[in-house]
Amino acid sequence: MEQKKPTITLREDSLYHDPIALVLFGHNARVWDCCISDDFIVTVSEDCTCCIWGIDGEQLQVIREHIGRGIWRCLYEPKLSLLITAGFDSAIKVHRPPAFLSGGLDEAQLSHGRTKMFSICVPHVLQHIGLTDSKSEYVCCLRFSSQDSLYAATNHGYLYHAKLCETGGAHWNQLVQVSNGAPIICMDLLSKDSFELGYGDEDWIAIGDVSY
Repeated sequence: MEQKKPTITLREDSLYHDPIALVLFGHNARVWDCCISDDFIVTVSEDCTCCIWGIDGEQLQVIREHIGRGIWRCLYEPKLSLLITAGFDSAIKVHRPPAFLSGGLDEAQLSHGRTKMFSICVPHVLQHIGLTDSKSEYVCCLRFSSQDSLYAATNHGYLYHAKLCETGGAHWNQLVQVSNGAPIICMDLLSKDSFELGYGDEDWIAIGDVSY
């Protein structure tokens, strides 16, 4: 596919007249996921790139750390300034982009530099190091429950919990596998502030799979 130079479409007063207020162009294939913070937007794509955009639509950074058929998920933890991406290559990349650390986004310049802090994989992937294919296990869903507590669900129907380490890496715990190993395609974490559950600090997680 032909390489496109990042472009921005802004529509004045469109928040009041048009639900599409900002259109971003920069990926060369389908966009699989995005996350939005107070100051920036992150998008990940089938083209194996993670793009970071200012709220005004300016492309601030392009991260190329994954290989293969795409990046499926992205997640940002604002308190630690951690950006996590998960791709078809079965890897989970933990980033701390420099643009988030030095003088705010106004001073950030378009960068193609390396921002990866470390890489982790779900337990079963570590047992089968090698080339990935359509049957390989990869992460479909990601959710933070706290600054260093991460839940990951996969296409093999596993739900994992990871405790991120300050020195890099993670301690993994396999929680459950859904019936028939069906892919988990959606996951959400119930807010502890929504109502009183009476179970202390335990996390409550909802998952959805494609079993019939």
